[in-house]
Amino acid sequence: MSMESKHSQPRKPTNNRPHSTTSGKAITSLVLGLLSLFGACLTGIPGLIFGIVGLGEINRSRGRVSGRGVAVCGIVFSSLGIAWSAMLLLLLPALLLPAIQAARDEARQQLNQAIEESNSELINSGRDTESLSNARKKFPTRVVNIDYLPEPIEKPDNSKFELIHYKSGANSLAAYVTPSPQDGAKHPAIIWIPGGHHNSIEDVWTPRERSNDQTASAFRKAGIVMMFASTRGGNDNPGSREGFFGEVDDILAAADHLANLPYVDPAQIYLGGHSTGGTLAMLVGESSDKFRAIFALGPVAYAHSYRGDFVYCDPRNTKEMELRSPIYWLSCVSSPMYVFEGEENGNWDELKKMSDVNLNPNIQFHKVRDHDHFSLISPLTEALAEQIKKERINVDDITSVSLD
Repeated sequence: MSMESKHSQPRKPTNNRPHSTTSGKAITSLVLGLLSLFGACLTGIPGLIFGIVGLGEINRSRGRVSGRGVAVCGIVFSSLGIAWSAMLLLLLPALLLPAIQAARDEARQQLNQAIEESNSELINSGRDTESLSNARKKFPTRVVNIDYLPEPIEKPDNSKFELIHYKSGANSLAAYVTPSPQDGAKHPAIIWIPGGHHNSIEDVWTPRERSNDQTASAFRKAGIVMMFASTRGGNDNPGSREGFFGEVDDILAAADHLANLPYVDPAQIYLGGHSTGGTLAMLVGESSDKFRAIFALGPVAYAHSYRGDFVYCDPRNTKEMELRSPIYWLSCVSSPMYVFEGEENGNWDELKKMSDVNLNPNIQFHKVRDHDHFSLISPLTEALAEQIKKERINVDDITSVSLD
């Protein structure tokens, strides 16, 4: 073969282009993106990052690295997974909240039932061997909350009340009392304890709305002598607020002062109160038999029901709270005690707890129809005032019908 024919023979083309590889980051992005769509919430963000980094790597490789479509799919799937996870995080609490709340309610109900069963045994076994007054005398309460600014007592500028001071131990405490009618007769009288921070007293002579008359003005208008007694630590009185403890002694001292007034019939001293005042009225009635009858409107069974308000001891101290809780001392009541609450928006569940364990025939619990925690005050005190004037208390005559 000649040289010419040898060189004229066609040659095979030579391909020097390097072989491309698929981006590992793109593949990783795709896998993580797919996982994020199926509930693996934490894989969406790294999948997006791997996809973006892999796509950049592919663009810079000049063909040496392939997998652009894989990277794009990984970015898209990861983005959808992130959006899906975010939606789940927003919706999941709303979806689970009813179930969580139901579980909490069930646990709370079981705990309350266990507490009530335990309390029922405690209340009705050996509790009558010790009176509340003796138990309080033997126990030195410790006040831990003294954050209080004095409130100067307001002097009445009318003839409806006069400002007096009564002695409770070594303390001289302020009170409002309706003055003598100057008729030579002896009249029934009532100590009334308003709700809220009842250690202090304020204007009780200005007319109030009928929907919440904390002054219980029906008694005064019916000619019954009224006394509003401030207690230790209230207004600018000496001492510290104790919350349902030493205040019991103050109200008892106020009752002694009231009974000694020349125009008051000492055999007809009544006690009443609303809300926190109703709780204190119950504790006073559980500590003494000096009252003709006690009317407690909207009290609570346990002092801890106030969630730390109105109680100035350590609420974690079981003995402190026990001595401030009416439910433990129901057997000590020896005077007629009538406990009321409106059927709407009040403390009826607290009254029911006491009613369920009560074995004392001197105590009655009544739900007042068509009224709430506040609106029952006016109609109920009007009806009670009329019965006090007649010296005949029959609560069934009042609560058997709806009060107007």
